[in-house]
Amino acid sequence: MLAGAAVIANGKAQAAGQEQPASRVPLRRLGKTDLMIPAVSLGTGPGQDVNVMKSAIAQGMNFLHTSTSYKGGRAIRNLAEAIKGQVDQAMIGLKITWEPDDDAAMDDALETLGVDSVEIAFFNIHKASKVRDAKYRKGAERWKKMGKFKYIGLTSHKETAECLKAGLDEGFYDALMPAYQIGDEDTFLPIFDRAAKEGVGVILMKTGRGLQGAYEDAVPHYLATTGITTINKGANSFAEI
Repeated sequence: MLAGAAVIANGKAQAAGQEQPASRVPLRRLGKTDLMIPAVSLGTGPGQDVNVMKSAIAQGMNFLHTSTSYKGGRAIRNLAEAIKGQVDQAMIGLKITWEPDDDAAMDDALETLGVDSVEIAFFNIHKASKVRDAKYRKGAERWKKMGKFKYIGLTSHKETAECLKAGLDEGFYDALMPAYQIGDEDTFLPIFDRAAKEGVGVILMKTGRGLQGAYEDAVPHYLATTGITTINKGANSFAEI
C-alpha cells in the first residue's frame, strides 16, 4: 500500500502504518457510505453506566446511538464521558429532536459530546407527511455543509413503514433506523430490500419487542435479513455486552 494511503479499521479511515485494535464484532458497510460499523451496536437510551459503554467500545461495539432527550440528558453526558480520550475509536449516531434550523440545539448537543461533528445525524420523524417536508432536506444539506455531521439518517417508531417509504422517496437519506420486530417482517422486508438496492443502510432498534424466545436466538435472523447493517441495542451490564 502506498505511504499516506488510508485503511479502514474499527469503522473509520486510519492512516496507513498505524496499528489499530481488531474489532471483536464483525463489521459491515452502512449502505453506500464509507462507514464500517459493527453488526451489533450500542444504543444509549437506558443511560448505561460509563464503564459499560467503555467496555462495549473496547470490544468493537463502537457505533453508539444517543440523543439529548434520553434519560433527561444523562445518556448523552455518559456517552461523552465514555468516549473521552478515545473519540477516534467511536462512531456516533445523534438523534435530532429539534427543528432543522435550530443551530443552537445542534451545537449544544455536539458540545455536550465533546466533538465538532458526528458520523450520522438522524431526524426523528413519526409522520410520513412530515418526512416529505422540504425543510428536512434543506436543513440536512445546510448542516452537512457546515460540517455538523457526515451522513444523514431517518429514525421513526410511529407510522414507521410509511415513514421509511417516504424517506426512500425523498432520496437524500443515507440510513434508516426503524423500530422493528420480527412480527413486522411481511410489511418491512420489501422496504429493506429497496433500501439495499438504493444503497441506504438500515439500523434496527427496539428489536426485543414481540419475541417468543431468547433475544440471542433472534440475532442471527435479524442479521441475515436483506439490507440490515446492524442491530442497535441498549445494554445495562457487562454481562449483556
